[in-house]
Amino acid sequence: MALRADVAAVTVALADSDEAGARPVSSVVSRSVERAFSLFALFAELRRPLGTKEIRGRLAIPQQSAHALLKDLVQQGWLAFDPAAQTYFPTLAFGRLGDWLEPALLASGPYVRYLDALAAASVETVSLATATSGLVEVLDVRLGSATPAVALRPGLGSTLTESATGAALLAQMPAEVRREHLRRLVGSASAVAPANAEAVATFEHAFARGAAAAAYDLLLAGIGVVAIDLPPLDPKRPVVAVLAGFSERVRSAEATLAARMAELRAAIWDTKN
Repeated sequence: MALRADVAAVTVALADSDEAGARPVSSVVSRSVERAFSLFALFAELRRPLGTKEIRGRLAIPQQSAHALLKDLVQQGWLAFDPAAQTYFPTLAFGRLGDWLEPALLASGPYVRYLDALAAASVETVSLATATSGLVEVLDVRLGSATPAVALRPGLGSTLTESATGAALLAQMPAEVRREHLRRLVGSASAVAPANAEAVATFEHAFARGAAAAAYDLLLAGIGVVAIDLPPLDPKRPVVAVLAGFSERVRSAEATLAARMAELRAAIWDTKN
């Protein structure tokens, strides 16, 4: 109810703007909603505070309409304004609106069925992971029954350039997106440790064939990982399934595990499409 009221407030503010008299109310409402979502999509893309002039320029919004939109979003608590820098940035309150969504999408359906089936096929810890702001984000975990087992929990972890899971995620990205991540993380598209760069190439080659691949001793010595790409959550959010365990155990079962992961991937891909 609160969100509907806030959207209504945005549309009223814009309906009073310079364009309101020129178009039917339904058109004004549609444009208002479009601008609000376009603004937050712009923040998601640039990931930094923005001033009014840049917002107007990037979204092609008239000055009066931009002022009304920004003022209303600040008053509603969705944007914070920095008077010293004269910039805007989304608040944590806005960020929390989507906290429930990804877990809800994963709570049922092919991703969780895949994870449960993979856990049943191995004694090692298995997880689903994606890339968020240059970091590995673990979405869901099934702890292994082996003793000892790799301990893992959902949440943000290592950078994409540090771990085998990060290498698998980088391998799933288009080349230009991968280069941008690397430039942001390490300042150069080529300044990655040779072992990690080799892992990215190994995973990329395997994923192109619909297969799983393994990497060892990247983030933690003595830990082996077998990973395979899954259908992405959206075009910019790759997803990988990862099995992690002590290197000796993983090596001894690598071929069997990789084959099982590929079989399950084929099933989930068919289900999703």
